[in-house]
Amino acid sequence: MIRLIKGSLPYGGKFRQFFLFSIIIIVVVFVCDSCGTVKNSYYFKELKKDTTLSNFVNKDNDLKILKNDLLSIQVNSLNRLDDAIFSQPSSSSNSSSVTNISSSATESSASSSTGTTAIGYRVDTFGNIYIHKIGSIHVEGMTLKDLKAKLEKDLLTPYLKDPIVTISFANHRVTILGDVRSPHIITIPEEGLTILDALAMSGDLNLPDATAKNLIIIRDTSNSKQLKHINLEDGSVFKSQWYYLKPNDIVYVNQNIEKLQRDQNRDKITFLLSLSTVAITLLLLIKNL
Repeated sequence: MIRLIKGSLPYGGKFRQFFLFSIIIIVVVFVCDSCGTVKNSYYFKELKKDTTLSNFVNKDNDLKILKNDLLSIQVNSLNRLDDAIFSQPSSSSNSSSVTNISSSATESSASSSTGTTAIGYRVDTFGNIYIHKIGSIHVEGMTLKDLKAKLEKDLLTPYLKDPIVTISFANHRVTILGDVRSPHIITIPEEGLTILDALAMSGDLNLPDATAKNLIIIRDTSNSKQLKHINLEDGSVFKSQWYYLKPNDIVYVNQNIEKLQRDQNRDKITFLLSLSTVAITLLLLIKNL
């Protein structure tokens, strides 16, 4: 092909040499770039085989109740009719029973990941909820365990016999965004939610286009937002205070920048090679006219 080009180009020897040299350089660069390997990102890439990790961060089972929290309260006793007076349905499927509940049990405007609208006892701006017959209860700063114990004690006499109270947060959610297969909002279950659980519920990372070594968690504090970079390629995540997600956390999965840049460079070289081929073809056609 090179012999054909040398005999066909209608220009001087120096130009032909320069032109052919340029084509050869583009081809060599393209081949080298194509042969290069991208370092794939995946979970626990840097962990040694058959290793033991220690000093885990314990799950925080004592989240405090805050203003504007939505509490789902279920009461079970030997009298089901009385149970309905105190219980609050946790989803809109039971919204017909809301008329039997105190007016302070309001419907949340936020939708859960299942598409249903959460209903519960809204903690007001004073940190209180209102339970039928019991009255106003200041719950801000209490844990769910504390409130459970208080309600079971207050309902035992004189209202119910052997009451069992189940309480959960109805509006604690996290948002998963970025390069995952199914970005969406996840409701935090009662047992808590780890970052690995959240990613699994979002269809996992969109590998190899995503990276496991540079996830970002955005967390609300009292008057600011904290940003934390998480590396899931090593075991440090198990010791991180960010391993267990908290209400209103946002998890953002970044793209694999190394792979993205290599793909862009390959596209550019392919374009230049195609353009050079077209130019050579045109020159040959012009020469043969």
